[in-house]
Amino acid sequence: MERLKMIDGNATTMGHEPKITIPWKLDTYKPMTIIEATRELRQHESRVFMSSSKGQTSIQTDINRLASSSPVEDDYAVGLLDVGDQQKWLYWGVYDGHRGWATSKLLSTTLASCVASELGHLSTKDLRDPQKVSVACEVAFKKLDDGLLSDAMDAMDNATSHAEAMCRIAPANAGSCATLVLFDPISSSLHVACVGDSRAVLGHKEPGDESGYTAVALSIDQNGYEKSEIERITAEHPGEQPIDEGSGRILDCAVTRSFGDLWWKWPVDKVEKWYREYFGNPCRSNYHTPPYLTAQPVVKSAKVSKGDFLILASDGFWNHIQSNDDAIHCVKLWLEARQNGELNDKASFAAMSAADGAGLWRSPGGYHWNWQVPRANFLAEDDNAATHLIKNAFGGILRDLFCSAMSIKSTESKEVRDDVTVIVVLF
Repeated sequence: MERLKMIDGNATTMGHEPKITIPWKLDTYKPMTIIEATRELRQHESRVFMSSSKGQTSIQTDINRLASSSPVEDDYAVGLLDVGDQQKWLYWGVYDGHRGWATSKLLSTTLASCVASELGHLSTKDLRDPQKVSVACEVAFKKLDDGLLSDAMDAMDNATSHAEAMCRIAPANAGSCATLVLFDPISSSLHVACVGDSRAVLGHKEPGDESGYTAVALSIDQNGYEKSEIERITAEHPGEQPIDEGSGRILDCAVTRSFGDLWWKWPVDKVEKWYREYFGNPCRSNYHTPPYLTAQPVVKSAKVSKGDFLILASDGFWNHIQSNDDAIHCVKLWLEARQNGELNDKASFAAMSAADGAGLWRSPGGYHWNWQVPRANFLAEDDNAATHLIKNAFGGILRDLFCSAMSIKSTESKEVRDDVTVIVVLF
């Protein structure tokens, strides 16, 4: 008796299989054209205008978030903060989650209001003092992180059900970086509180200087490559070597400061209970003196002038740009193109159609997952500044790289690119 094999619901005799042609592969996982990839990227962009009071000039904010994880682990928030004494500040926050989305989601809805509560205790005079603002941010960040970690511990003992405990543990189990930027319109001051490696860079232009913009770093990536972080952790854990010198990871975590991440913070007995009873991870053999991570932010302040701009982005963007200077240069190109009226859809889609028709340029050696795009490959064709930055980080004129990065879907996309959040603020 002949063996039968099912193909598309029909029986066929083994050894006499129908010939399979190539097109079915591309129907399953279809590569995007430049226009399709651009439309996909633009679906997630937005633009917000904010002012702290009537009569004040509105500040333009361009935003884009592109998911790689599903659900997306990046989150963000923008808005106004009531800091007391009838004063409102503007804020922008980027929250880059890892090991899940719960922590970044909590931060997007909670962190700014926690900071506002602490700032509300300051007098009008103290609100103009960068040191006092810095302390308020530090207190708020630590209070929130301590609160979510302690609530997760309490849930293991006092939740009314295992399901409730798991849900309360989730924001402490996952983790997230957080970079929160506050703008005081009265003093034209920025205050940047950073935990992790979401980076804030100011493009500053001196009045009357036509030579261009200077990149002013308002945060430093907090990881095991940063000298100050290595020194801090070494002092806090004498006799231990929690940082791997090759990867820069601390007990396999990519950042040295974060929210949540109970696996790096809880006492040993709590980690063991979490592992035994709540689907947690086992305690590491070299886990001796927790906590190894902290949510204590590094706060930096700076003055801004009219015409300056801010780039605030998760590391999914910065991984593919060679330097802060290049990112500032990229926005400069966008500003010039906008001034010259070159960012309208008709012109940009005509250029993309021509590129599609000419065929995609391909690198003979392909691309590695940690590619970086040099500024010589930047182009300007998107009306939204955040979209413009992501497109250039994903290839710029290297259209094949851009289409490839956009075509790949989750979960495979995590091997190619991270979640990306970019916020551009024009002062």
